[in-house]
Amino acid sequence: MFCMNCGQQLPDGAKFCLNCGTPQGAVSPTGTTQAETINLDGMHTFVPAMCPNCNAHLNVNQSTKIARCDNCGTECLVQDAIKTLTVKGNVQVGNATINVSGINTDALLQRVEIVLSDGDFKGAIEKCNTILDSDPTNGNAYFFMLLADLRCKHSTDLANQENLFDGNPYYKKAMQYGDNKIQTELLGYISIIKKRIEEKQRIKEEKERIEEETLKDKLIAIKIGDTFSFGTFNELPMEWIVLKIQDHMAFIIKTNVLEGAYKPYHMTSSDITWRGCSLRTWLNNDFLNTSFTTAEKTRIIPRNINNDDNSQYKIWGGVPTIDKIFLLSIHEAETLFKNDQARAVNAMWWLRSPGSTQKYAAIVNQCGIISKVGVSVNEYGLGDSYQVFVRPAMWIKLD
Repeated sequence: MFCMNCGQQLPDGAKFCLNCGTPQGAVSPTGTTQAETINLDGMHTFVPAMCPNCNAHLNVNQSTKIARCDNCGTECLVQDAIKTLTVKGNVQVGNATINVSGINTDALLQRVEIVLSDGDFKGAIEKCNTILDSDPTNGNAYFFMLLADLRCKHSTDLANQENLFDGNPYYKKAMQYGDNKIQTELLGYISIIKKRIEEKQRIKEEKERIEEETLKDKLIAIKIGDTFSFGTFNELPMEWIVLKIQDHMAFIIKTNVLEGAYKPYHMTSSDITWRGCSLRTWLNNDFLNTSFTTAEKTRIIPRNINNDDNSQYKIWGGVPTIDKIFLLSIHEAETLFKNDQARAVNAMWWLRSPGSTQKYAAIVNQCGIISKVGVSVNEYGLGDSYQVFVRPAMWIKLD
């Protein structure tokens, strides 16, 4: 606590000041007094209302000009009872000890703006936390913390955010404790972003509509043996050939192998079937999601795939699967092409059927001849001289 006359720091509960001898009046913990006012202006002004006779604290009614001391009965003008002391450190107010840190909030907020403009977002957050230690409801501090969290050097950068930020915890605090100016500014930025997102969505939907109409016009007239462009791989258009048409659907296979994708059938040399192989996972995830537009993906139909055994070597082909993109089986490679020449693409390509063991998968060689012996499922992974490529197939809707 501090002496109400000279400002000397005193032991808690002291009845007299050890410096000037002034009696120290008891402060009511529940009564509101003019003494319990602290202004955060850098040096922090402590304004006690004291009896000029006995120095006891006074309960001041600001609507009247006269205050009466409950301790000694002295009446005085309220103006005469107010005394200003400049203090730092711990100030005793009633039963509470208040730390007066000497922080100049306005100056520190200006410093935060400078730090933000320099791109020191971590430093800005640290300085805002310093402000909040003294003023936990400072809306400006939360506003600046929002800027720092979103990597914005200036408040106007908020309008350029790609996504809405109204779920950000700093945004919520700034809206809760910020003044009307802050709230209006933030709501304005949110409105700008919403409109931009809606416009992007409108443009995207219009583009997809046009793509779908163009694709429909192209597919509706195709016949068995036709080739057409569908999707891209490594930024190059992919060409496909129609092997079969059934129930307004076309069974298609890429006219050539995927350049640069001589992936292993599986990543290890363990026993494997089509259902568990890593190549199947890649085709139906990474390849599907990155190689086709939204309009094209809606045309690709998931199908029940029967995984036949290798009839020559009696090797189990595995359970049926449901796939959007897959490899041909031995049976499909034999029946859907007229001859070896029709299958040949000057590269070896995988079939989904097993080879001569459960660690092998059948292939088609450079001359279009089907090898039922096959090669090890991870030939590329082992670093052998074989380079077996991927030639995907799928069913697509025509109308």
